[in-house]
Amino acid sequence: MRLDQQTPVKSEIADKLDYAWWGGIRAGEKQFQQFITLANGQANIPDGEYELSVTWDDAVRVYLDGKIILDEWEPSRYSFDESPNRKIKLHLSGNHNFKVEHVELNGFATLAIKLRKLD
Repeated sequence: MRLDQQTPVKSEIADKLDYAWWGGIRAGEKQFQQFITLANGQANIPDGEYELSVTWDDAVRVYLDGKIILDEWEPSRYSFDESPNRKIKLHLSGNHNFKVEHVELNGFATLAIKLRKLD
């Protein structure tokens, strides 16, 4: 069964992705040291040049309109609890769909996505 078809242990609606988890996520009485984050969003963006900043630990993929724009799905490339950051320059205009896949293997976890207009 695909991960996005399984019942999540925790679900929420948020207007931004800016998380830091110490020791995993809590859902009810359970603490999960290993977890996957799946996020989908849509935005109507004024025409212009933008910078998408992505910070993660342990692995992440980011899609824009169904096309992968960041593929960092090899956690072994980074040291324990390192939180890499990538900045991607984009020209955006109009409606866009964003999708994020994130995995945490153990220890500290973070996921932060920020979009900043450059011009």
